Amino acid sequence: MYSTPENARFVTSSDGSKIYADATGNPEKPSIVFIHGLSLSGVIFNDIFASENYKRNFYLVSIFY
Repeated sequence: MYSTPENARFVTSSDGSKIYADATGNPEKPSIVFIHGLSLSGVIFNDIFASENYKRNFYLVSIFY
């Protein structure tokens, strides 16, 4: 099961909105940004964020606002 990464935090957008973001994986690799739809939650990405293959080959970023 996916657990919250150590570098999860709130960031402030240019309009002042607070956005929760977390990331895992290799920051030197290509990034993939995950944004869930209106009727979904970030839980749908848990399997991807738990995958060692994805974490080894990508920098995974998920945002929630």
